[in-house]
Amino acid sequence: MNLYLYIPPHSAHPPGTLRSLIFGRIQAYWNQNTYKEDFLQMAKLLVQRLLARGYSQRHIMPTIREVLSKLENNNIQTTVPAAEPSAELNQIFFHLPYHPRGIQRTTIRSIYQQTLGPILTDRRLTVAVSRPRNLRDRLSKTVLKDVPGHNPSDLLQPNT
Repeated sequence: MNLYLYIPPHSAHPPGTLRSLIFGRIQAYWNQNTYKEDFLQMAKLLVQRLLARGYSQRHIMPTIREVLSKLENNNIQTTVPAAEPSAELNQIFFHLPYHPRGIQRTTIRSIYQQTLGPILTDRRLTVAVSRPRNLRDRLSKTVLKDVPGHNPSDLLQPNT
C-alpha cells in the first residue's frame, strides 16, 4: 500500500523528482512545526516511509543531510525572485518529453554552446522536460464534456 503516494524507486520519473520530494516535504515540516522535536519526528517518519517504499538509505540520506544543512544555515530561498521583463525576450525554450534513456539536458546545453552559443550571445537556452502521457491521462478524463439535454442539471425540474 502506498498510503503517502511516494513514487517507487524504480519508476521512470526524472532523477530530480525524489530530490524535490525530499526537499519539499522537509521544508514543509520545518515551516509547519514550532518545536524542533516535532520537526525531527516528522523527518524521521519521512525517512521510514521512503525506506518502506523500497529506497535505500545510501540513496536518500545525502539529500536529507543537504536539506537539513541548508535549513540550519537558512540557505533555502522561500520566495521566487522577480524576473526582469526583458529577460524572457532573450530566452530560447527547447521542450521535449522525458524518457529515462533519452538525451540529457546537459548534453543539449553543451551542443547549443558549441554550435549556436557563439552566434546568439544574448540568448539564454532553457531546456524544459515534461512527462509523457500515461494510461491515467488516456483512461480517466478529469473534464467531462457538456452535452446539451443530457447533463444532470437538465433533469432538475423547477418547483411549481
